[in-house]
Amino acid sequence: LALRLVERQVRQLLFLPQLSQEELLIFIEEISRPAAELLAAGGLSQRLAERGANSIRVNQTSLVETDSNWTEPSKEATAEADAPELAAPQPAEGTDRPQSKKADSLLLETMRDLLELFKESLEDSEQQQLLDQLKRIAPDFFTQTGLPGHLAVFLQLLGHQQDQQRSHRQRAAAAKSIDQLLSADRKLFLTAAVADKQLKESQRRALARVLAGLGEKIAPQLSKNLSAEEDSLTRRRYICILARMGKRIFPQLEKSLQNGAWQQVRDAVEILGETRLKKALPLLTTVRAHPEPKVRRALIQALHRIGGNEAIPLLVELSRDPAADLQQPAIIALGSLSDPQAVDPLAVMLAEADPFGKKIALKKTVIQALVSLGCSQAIVPLLKIAQRKNLLQRRSVEELRAEAILALGQLGNFHLLPILKRLPSPTQGPVSKALKQATSQLEKQAQAA
Repeated sequence: LALRLVERQVRQLLFLPQLSQEELLIFIEEISRPAAELLAAGGLSQRLAERGANSIRVNQTSLVETDSNWTEPSKEATAEADAPELAAPQPAEGTDRPQSKKADSLLLETMRDLLELFKESLEDSEQQQLLDQLKRIAPDFFTQTGLPGHLAVFLQLLGHQQDQQRSHRQRAAAAKSIDQLLSADRKLFLTAAVADKQLKESQRRALARVLAGLGEKIAPQLSKNLSAEEDSLTRRRYICILARMGKRIFPQLEKSLQNGAWQQVRDAVEILGETRLKKALPLLTTVRAHPEPKVRRALIQALHRIGGNEAIPLLVELSRDPAADLQQPAIIALGSLSDPQAVDPLAVMLAEADPFGKKIALKKTVIQALVSLGCSQAIVPLLKIAQRKNLLQRRSVEELRAEAILALGQLGNFHLLPILKRLPSPTQGPVSKALKQATSQLEKQAQAA
């Protein structure tokens, strides 16, 4: 690994606390590429940024420059309780949006009082009066307060729309008011704010809640912004917001999968994967043979995120993709599922004939995938490789045997010790070293037990 890093001009690596499995998967894929190819593509740092692996920093010695905001929808959700009070909005700091230097204090007080009243238990007629008053003053209020004012008002209205304790009439009235206030210009304004690097953390959380709550009303504009966006972190933010809408935007995503350019198809696949919903799998199945390799790569990552045994057949199919550089990611994704049902297809790959050793790198990846599964069912296919006879003394066979022996040690089943000790082993070479290491590991496990 150290040699690989040096060859790829990597001097320092920082793994941030929020590192996800998919980001680690991306890192493994990129570091496995030939050094010349990786450097020609801009280097490891650029490739990780392009693919949204923002929790891994290359050749940085400080965490000061890191920006871990908004990397996962689940983290936004857990932070919602810490969102600042938005009932009395203030002008956004560090923005150049047009705002009055001195907002009309009477207007601010009126809106503040209105938003406080909305929190109370109301009769239908009382709520309607408040909504009528809010809609009259909202345009001037939005102009004077910018994004914070938009967030305060829409959060309150969405709260009424979603509150099952309120009457159906009140929820419907809140939804109608949202439609009336959500003009085309305001859609553009709210969706563009996602790309604003000056936003406070509390504003980011509130904006995510508003946009996700608006759902289908604003999803088309968000998708349009996503398609035009080049910054990887901003793209990630758009994807996370759209994914939070869940099944509500599946019809829109289905259209993109069927009729969109490959970039739109890729975006839809990434969003579906980010939802982590099993119900997304039938839609994802439709693009398994898409002619663009980048779409199929996104599909592998989406299946990895969703997981479950339902994803296994698709990943097995992708492990035999015509594009050789997609086979390894699909195999790694199979291993990351932690599902024993993935053992059999991986075992079949491992047992395939390879007389000239052309598949040695791929089979090593299969072995590591079996280790990642971490289940006892993986022992049998690994033992078959470890016990393989090598009458012709082929180097590829010895390398594969050594890899399988190391894998058995990593699985940590010390009951395998007698079997490993009986394995034929030369006095030196990769198999000998692997046996010593695996035996040592299992002996430590036995002592601990």
